[in-house]
Amino acid sequence: MSLTVSQSVASEGPETASSDQSGLAYEMNTSPDPVRVSPATGPLEKADIVIVGSHQGFNQIEIRRITVGFPIGDLSHALTEHLKEIEATVNHGGTSWTPSHNEAEQEIVFNAPGGATVVDPGQGVTIQLRNIPVNRQVGTVPLTVVVSWRRVGTGSYKDDIDLLPVGKFPPTFRLDNLRANPISLEHSGSTTLTWEASEGATYKLLYGTAEIDVTKVRTYTVNNLRQTTPFYLRGTAQSGNTTVERTLTTLVTVTVPDLEVTNLYVKGTLSTLRLSNLMCMNFTAKDGWSAPVAVSVHSGAKPPAVAAHNGRLHCVHRALIGDYLMWTASADGVDWLPDETLDFRSPDNPALASFNSKLYCVFRGMDNRLAWSTYDGTRWSEPQLIDLYTTHAPAIATFEGKLYCVFRADDSRVLWTTYNGTSWSTASQLVTATSSGAAALTIGPGRTAGTQALHALVNSGGRWLQTQTPFNQIGTIYDGEQPNPHGPAALATLGQTIYLVRHGEDDAYLIQQTQPSSSSSWGRASSLVTNTTKDAAAMTVFNDKIYLFYMR
Repeated sequence: MSLTVSQSVASEGPETASSDQSGLAYEMNTSPDPVRVSPATGPLEKADIVIVGSHQGFNQIEIRRITVGFPIGDLSHALTEHLKEIEATVNHGGTSWTPSHNEAEQEIVFNAPGGATVVDPGQGVTIQLRNIPVNRQVGTVPLTVVVSWRRVGTGSYKDDIDLLPVGKFPPTFRLDNLRANPISLEHSGSTTLTWEASEGATYKLLYGTAEIDVTKVRTYTVNNLRQTTPFYLRGTAQSGNTTVERTLTTLVTVTVPDLEVTNLYVKGTLSTLRLSNLMCMNFTAKDGWSAPVAVSVHSGAKPPAVAAHNGRLHCVHRALIGDYLMWTASADGVDWLPDETLDFRSPDNPALASFNSKLYCVFRGMDNRLAWSTYDGTRWSEPQLIDLYTTHAPAIATFEGKLYCVFRADDSRVLWTTYNGTSWSTASQLVTATSSGAAALTIGPGRTAGTQALHALVNSGGRWLQTQTPFNQIGTIYDGEQPNPHGPAALATLGQTIYLVRHGEDDAYLIQQTQPSSSSSWGRASSLVTNTTKDAAAMTVFNDKIYLFYMR
């Protein structure tokens, strides 16, 4: 038979409130924390349990009796094999109550001195069970507290019954002292969580939508906090057929948090400084472009990166405030998961691509060095550095079993490198091109009918220049025949057509498209979005449609 032992420990405050409205709420502490069973052989280990019942009502109450009950014996649901060694007391107002150990009923009874004791609002009673000889079986003990009480001046007494589960953990298991520093911070600040934990168990840190494996670490820094956030640290271990699980909680307060409201009504002037709304459009050759729809993502000062991976759209973008990167995912491009803050920063928009069953993100670091991280469906890896430097956002794409990265070097040359799943290749120049901005990549029809090639587009001297793999062949650059461009371009291929979307001189997006592989000329530019837009677009193909995202 499989058993599960669970215990949740809040950061502060009472854990259980009386359901019978006596006004008593309970907070329980154990020593050791958590309670650990005795070893298989040798003397029984001792434990202490202290329960504080605080009166949180508005009226005085009278208590005549408190009963603490729990199963006894050598089984997993029992706490101890006998009651006789337990030192039990109840204290209120400096007065101790005499206990009565009732072995037959498996309970300890405390009768108030003088028949009853008055407890004022804000006061409490403390129940102490010390030197408990804990048995040897891992499990959960249903510890019951029964208070016989009444309001002062009323008639009969009634029983207030509360159940306080006590987990009994393996002798070597430990998870405690979860702390956040600082515990209160300003908007977009960082906090570092620390804790103590034993080996031989798995640990996960949960907050918001994040679930982070912290089994091998005992400290973790969370950046760019924008809301007051509860953190949960969960430890799980196996003891025979029993799974033990303990969860610690702490709360970090953001002094001026983001405001989330369902409806906002404004009288006067609403200032939307630094607010960026992301819009989505999709395209098929049959239906053309859809109308723009606002999506539930707020991008930062740069366009996002989007890519299809494992049946979902993924988006990595800069934070609305600050330079940390954020990740989210969507099934339809409109409704997105809440953003997860990644533990790396960039002054530019990142690049995304699916490669070798993982989602790859390559980005320009704060020192202009290229870096990369992967998402395995559960978590993002720690970023790794590439010994290459760039002045703009990189572009990446998967082609013929390799991950290609094209970027602008600090001497204006356009370079490319590939990753084979193990290492990045030495960078090579993209023919003789120089660039004044970021590059764009897509896989499209090659010059020979029936072939595919990786197409790169760069902004060189006010012209768009197009080349395709292999990038080192002379004569593979074509003049895009476009006027002076504004911002980077976005490329996507649907069927046998490459689609180019860029930021126009009049702050509108323009679309241009190529003919099939036999042609190297671009069609005439046409207006796609006529209203003012903030920056360049991002495009990807998902479910046989082009998805385009831009900031309005």
